[in-house]
Amino acid sequence: LTKDFFKENLTPIDLIEKQQQTEASWNEGNRVDRWLKYAKFEIDKTLQDFDFSYPTKINKTLVFELASCRYIKDAINVAFLGPTGVGKTHLASALGREAIYAGSDVRFLSLRALNELIDKVSDNSLKLRHLINSLIRPKVLVLDEIALFEPNEVLAKFLVELLLNRHLKKSTIFTSNKSF
Repeated sequence: LTKDFFKENLTPIDLIEKQQQTEASWNEGNRVDRWLKYAKFEIDKTLQDFDFSYPTKINKTLVFELASCRYIKDAINVAFLGPTGVGKTHLASALGREAIYAGSDVRFLSLRALNELIDKVSDNSLKLRHLINSLIRPKVLVLDEIALFEPNEVLAKFLVELLLNRHLKKSTIFTSNKSF
């Protein structure tokens, strides 16, 4: 018996429920921590950190609608386009965090990091298949700096296959300083 049992006059059933709630809370916190590490966000940013006063063209209502994570259920993609320094990566990372809090698994990759991963395994078709499957799986994939440089043929083919396999099934968040 714990001290709470005597202090709060808990019945045995109340004590068991309280212990189950504590364990569930601990498990949820543990899940969030694990998934945040797995996501591999390059920056630690939230929506509360974002300054909506600059740039003025960002639709705050739409951003907070996206933070509700309803777009994930419908496998809707999101694109943040604009010049350097306006907060595209910040918003994409913050939405990724919100998705994790809501129970969706997320993976964050810049185009540069994806290119490096592909270079490491491009000579091994089994490892390349494993990499693509690992990026198809998450409910949300954040592809940052998608048009930062011209992709080589291997990266371009990889991206086409990845996006075709995610299309209408999973959500992808893109950031780019180039327009479509």
